[in-house]
Amino acid sequence: GGQQIYTFYAAAICWAIWKRRNTACFENKGLKNPAEILSYACALMIYWAGLYGAEMQGKIVDGVKLLLSCASRVLAQQQRTNPPLLMAPA
Repeated sequence: GGQQIYTFYAAAICWAIWKRRNTACFENKGLKNPAEILSYACALMIYWAGLYGAEMQGKIVDGVKLLLSCASRVLAQQQRTNPPLLMAPA
């Protein structure tokens, strides 16, 4: 029964990628961190959740929390394993 939720998440992520691509192409603003796309997608999902009933809203919010939790762990792991390429002068 998760088909509608998975489609919802995929649409939000695709929309976030598209909007970020437009910002990069038309405003010459580069992507500093892929987490920008994820955070924008999660914000969209929370906003769009208001269009659904209470049960669906709960599922969406739970999924967003899980997605952000996983993303934060991945980003923290990347920061620990990838030292900076350039060191700041001491």
